[in-house]
Amino acid sequence: MDNEAKQNNLNNDKKTDFSHLEEESKKTNYSDSNNLIESVSDVISIAKYCLNTENWETKHQSTKNGFTQFGIWFRGEKDKTDKECQENLTPGIFRDKNLIELSLVRHFQTRFPSYRNEIKSIFEWLCLMQHYHASTRLLDWTENILFALFFALYREPDDNNNDRLLFVLRSWFLNDYSNTMYLQEPGCINQEKRIQTPFNFNAILRANMAISQGLSDLFFNDEVNQSKFDLEFPPKELWKELCNRYQNTIYKPSNDPSIDSHDPNMDYYVKKFLKQIRKPVAVFPYRNNPRLHVQQGAFTIHGGKNKNELISDEYEIGEPFQFNNFTHKELKDFMKVYRIKGDKVDNLIQELNLLGINEGLLFPELDYQSKYLENIWKISR
Repeated sequence: MDNEAKQNNLNNDKKTDFSHLEEESKKTNYSDSNNLIESVSDVISIAKYCLNTENWETKHQSTKNGFTQFGIWFRGEKDKTDKECQENLTPGIFRDKNLIELSLVRHFQTRFPSYRNEIKSIFEWLCLMQHYHASTRLLDWTENILFALFFALYREPDDNNNDRLLFVLRSWFLNDYSNTMYLQEPGCINQEKRIQTPFNFNAILRANMAISQGLSDLFFNDEVNQSKFDLEFPPKELWKELCNRYQNTIYKPSNDPSIDSHDPNMDYYVKKFLKQIRKPVAVFPYRNNPRLHVQQGAFTIHGGKNKNELISDEYEIGEPFQFNNFTHKELKDFMKVYRIKGDKVDNLIQELNLLGINEGLLFPELDYQSKYLENIWKISR
């Protein structure tokens, strides 16, 4: 790839929508209704289709009979494309542009100091905040497609009858495009490297953006620097160069012959690294609370900062690189999307209830159980 092509690739943050994925889904033969979900039977067919690696743009080594299950995640949500300033697949902290994330996280920590003894990382703090409905940079996914369908249909009292969307994510292929440990082209990462855990560098780096005002805060954060030792690429020279650009008293290239800060490739890798850290990565969390365990939950954690928190700097953290910033070709490698028409919602809720998939199953806390029981024993008039 020549330098001009490299720079064009770095600057390509153009937003797309998910309509092309819906068009791709219409080419499948999982049901006669194309990409539309009209029954639970359709959803089961979608699961079978998506678990077969042969039905994806890029093939992947699979388990017996061509099926692979681990790392295929699902998410259901209301279609937000008709709402001003809202986008699908956007974490809560980035839906409200006026939220100051750093202050929100730090204030949450000071109000609940008793958790400091059991929570060891910022990622775990974000999980706790997400659990109690605070806005974070985490986005919820599940390994169970019927649970994702429930969340797509789940209604608040003021809900209207908008369409719903069901997203399917190949998590390891997302990480192929978002990994900051490797800056080569996608497709060169070993499978075992692709799904992150809460203590992998990719997860820690993005989690600590929540408490960083700028890149200097991020690069000299203790948690980030302890985790960077699992880096295989970028090499230590790149990390030193990144640090040097934000604190000249540390790692001076002029005193270290292993670093050539005038190498044009170094500048390219620095810029690519700074673009990569704004992308979401898929993280398989420690399911250390009953709800996360029951819901078979997983997360994508998203990089970047809201514009109101960005510090003016040549290499600032930058705004989030969301799912709709990926190209159509990239999205086809790791995502599919299916639509549920608003007039089908009630029937699908009834079918899920017949299968025992409801609020009472997915929310084990007593306050949710009370609400569920009240709804059962309410007389319809």
